[in-house]
Amino acid sequence: MSKDNYFIKDGYKCNPVKTFDDDPSDSYWTADLIKATKHWQMPVYEYAATYAQKHSVKTLIDVGCGAAVKLKHFHRKCPAVRVVGIDQNSAIRWNRKNLNFGEWIEADLSKSYTSSTKIEGDLVLCCDVIEHVEKPEVLMETLRKLTSVNGRIIISTPDRYVLRGPHSFRPDNVYHVREWNAEEFCAFIKSEGFEIEEHQHLFPKDLGFHRGALDFIIKPWIKGRPFKFSQLLVIKNCK
Repeated sequence: MSKDNYFIKDGYKCNPVKTFDDDPSDSYWTADLIKATKHWQMPVYEYAATYAQKHSVKTLIDVGCGAAVKLKHFHRKCPAVRVVGIDQNSAIRWNRKNLNFGEWIEADLSKSYTSSTKIEGDLVLCCDVIEHVEKPEVLMETLRKLTSVNGRIIISTPDRYVLRGPHSFRPDNVYHVREWNAEEFCAFIKSEGFEIEEHQHLFPKDLGFHRGALDFIIKPWIKGRPFKFSQLLVIKNCK
C-alpha cells in the first residue's frame, strides 16, 4: 500500500472523474432515478438515525446528500434534529422544490468547503461520496470543517474486495474514481488525522420489496461472496 495512491494496493488503476449531470433544466433527477435513489444506502441512514437518537444529536449535516429522499426517512425518525444537506446545484434545487424540511446548501465537493456562514454538525454524514472524488483528502478536510469539536462523522463507501474479490484492479462503476478494501480505507482515514471508533459492513440497500432488492443477495450468493459490501465507519477528528 502506498500513501501516494491513498493506500490502495500497487497496480490499481483509477477511473477519470465523471460528474453527475448538473443540467439547469432539472432533467437529471427523473422519477425513476429518485425511486432508485431511495433504496441505495438506506441502511446507513437507518444507522445514522439510531445513532442520532442514542447520542442526542442536535444537527446532522449530510455532505453529498443528492436528492435527499433518504433524509426524509431520517427526519421522520428524528424530527427534532436540524437537518442540513450539502451538494451540487441540481440536487439542492430539487430538495428545495420537493422537500418541506431541512436547509439546503450548494457546494462543489471537489473543493474544500468555504462559507461566510459558519455551520457545524455534531453528526456529519457522508454516504458513498468519497469514491466519486478525485482528491479524497479535500473531502475529508470539508468533513473536518463541518464537524463540531466533540462531533462525529459517519462515512460509507463500497468494499471492493467484498464486492468483486481481491483481483479487482479498477472500479466497474464508471462514476467511481477509486474503491478501497477495508484495510486500505482504514489506513487512509487514519492518515488524514481521524480516529476510527467503529467499522462495520452493511447491506448496500434496504431489504424491502422493490426492483433490484434481491440483486445484491442472489448475485453474491452465486459467486460465493458476502452480501454486505457497504463499509460504514464512525470517526472523530484528532487534529
